[in-house]
Amino acid sequence: MRAGFFVLLLFGACAGPSWRKSPHDVPFQRTPPPVLHEAFETRPSSEAVEVARHSAVRPLGGLVSPGAYAERAGARRRALDVNEFGQVTDSSWFTNRVSRRPWSAEELRQGPNTIDGPAEGPLRILGGKIEGVAPGFVVEDQLGRRFVVKLDHPAYPGLGSGAEVVATKILHALGYNVPENYVVTFDLERLFLSEDASTAGKYGRRVPLDRKLLDDILSNANPFPDGTVRALFSRIIEGEVLGSFEFEGFRREDPNDRIPHERRRSLRALRMFYAWLNNTDARSSNTLDVFIPSDAEGQLGSVRHYLLDFGDALGSAGTEPKYIAEGYEGLVDLEFMAYGLFSLGAYYRYWLPVQRSPFRSVGTFEAQVFDPAWWRPAIPNPAFQELAPQDAYWAAVLMARFSPDLVAAAVDAAGYDTNARAWVLRVLLERQFKLIRWGFGERLPLEDRRMDEVAVRWTDLAVELGLVDPGAQAYTCQLLTQKGGSEIQTHDRPLCELAPLHDQIMETRDPFMRLEVRRRDLTRAHVLHLRRTPAGLLPVAVRR
Repeated sequence: MRAGFFVLLLFGACAGPSWRKSPHDVPFQRTPPPVLHEAFETRPSSEAVEVARHSAVRPLGGLVSPGAYAERAGARRRALDVNEFGQVTDSSWFTNRVSRRPWSAEELRQGPNTIDGPAEGPLRILGGKIEGVAPGFVVEDQLGRRFVVKLDHPAYPGLGSGAEVVATKILHALGYNVPENYVVTFDLERLFLSEDASTAGKYGRRVPLDRKLLDDILSNANPFPDGTVRALFSRIIEGEVLGSFEFEGFRREDPNDRIPHERRRSLRALRMFYAWLNNTDARSSNTLDVFIPSDAEGQLGSVRHYLLDFGDALGSAGTEPKYIAEGYEGLVDLEFMAYGLFSLGAYYRYWLPVQRSPFRSVGTFEAQVFDPAWWRPAIPNPAFQELAPQDAYWAAVLMARFSPDLVAAAVDAAGYDTNARAWVLRVLLERQFKLIRWGFGERLPLEDRRMDEVAVRWTDLAVELGLVDPGAQAYTCQLLTQKGGSEIQTHDRPLCELAPLHDQIMETRDPFMRLEVRRRDLTRAHVLHLRRTPAGLLPVAVRR
């Protein structure tokens, strides 16, 4: 009779053109297993070409492209790596982590790290980039584990390494593939040169790395009074390096790469996460494709996609604090250049009040002037430019999973002093709040659906986070079937009672129906599509 509303938890379903025609009851929990293949050649890349294409060629081409004007008007192509519930499915690009279950502060602090850092004892230098005031080189510890070592600028200890660690912890919890990063304080005496160590000389040629050259460079390391220095140890990613991936198109050599990258929600929404972390260096050169063997011979495998090099996150610009315009204007920003030109220089840059923090380890990192709608990386990113409201909403829900304790755990892992820690944590929380509010927009953020034979219940994240006035917490729920709509139920919490709707559910010929939930202050409804089955009601899609 009125029982039998069986709870079926369905995380994913096949994407389809219509909720009435798609086989939503096929429980695809994740993307299909990858097709195994052989490794292919490394893709060459040119940072100069990337900067020119995305900073000048594409923007100028957009002036004569009808599609560009449609995008500016709000038309965006839908993401293709999502299921009918709007969730990104697990793949070699993204793994649901904090979205799947609550995380502890200790889990977030651990992040992707699988060891405690480099083993005690000598560190053998194999080679690398030994130039400038922020050298980077490859070392091998006593257990044969290899790391890329990055020393902070001597005038800004903790700036770049702290930014890398905080970004790594948060991005890993969100679901991205990132390297294992460790902040290590060590004695320079532990370093010794391998016999065949080399470095890049003039014109890109490899030249031997001798002790004199190494000593000259390390003299700028500015050790602490006890002779130790602070550095970031980034563990070498296992697998065969295939080069970086682009943020548009797809890699034809990879049989599993069949979704244009600019139509992946996981890459579009990265704009929201990079805005939170103020990671302005979003070029393809800061990504990595790695071939992971799956068979005993190591001939067949698949590609895993990584994000890396977060030294431009928070207030850092790698070796020094960010210029105050970074994150607010692009490196070559034709839009702001046009404003200045046609206003004869009278156009006021909204970011001019931005100021550096008082801490050398923090740099230029603030939340007061920050505006989610205006944030931009140094180089335009084609996936970021495709960000649709649905993508921003998905990202905002993920960010809402980070309690202040989780954010604090990421900051603590960076090893800041007390005052710098407080500054970074405060700014991250304030930027998070702004981004969540902007990402929710006019959508009703009902998540964490719980369904039984009695009712369907949700959590309103906007209420939980204090984004709405308590007076707006009045909800209406209505069941719509082929025979029409039910009487509207009114509650002070997001709830749809199923028992009173039993007759309407059972009498309609069409097995598909939908529950519409509205909140008093919003016109847009949260719609849960259902299918009647012999076992009970099956959730098949969500429309927000």
